[in-house]
Amino acid sequence: MAARRDATEGGFGGLVRGFIRRVTEGKPEVHDYESTCIDHTVYWPRSGTLAINFVKGRHAYDYFTVDRETYKDLTEAESAGGFFNAELRDQHSIYGGQSHLLKSRKGKRFR
Repeated sequence: MAARRDATEGGFGGLVRGFIRRVTEGKPEVHDYESTCIDHTVYWPRSGTLAINFVKGRHAYDYFTVDRETYKDLTEAESAGGFFNAELRDQHSIYGGQSHLLKSRKGKRFR
């Protein structure tokens, strides 16, 4: 019982904070877009995590298991929104609503 208590110490909030620390390790890459769909992205290459901040509604979503090549293709796409809809939207694990990764950094845009 003591081992289980140690593993879950801090409750759900502790688990979320630990997860955020793991996926945001290393220096993030920030990219701004001239797009009517995507405002900017933050990519953590070490974990393959991509946070996308959208123009409409200022919503941000976190995508996991995004490889570097896919991220590079997004940043170089003629239409970031078109690429997102075709290659990312339904292809990767997502945490939606409000980006916990961007909020965890106190709303900073990693500048």
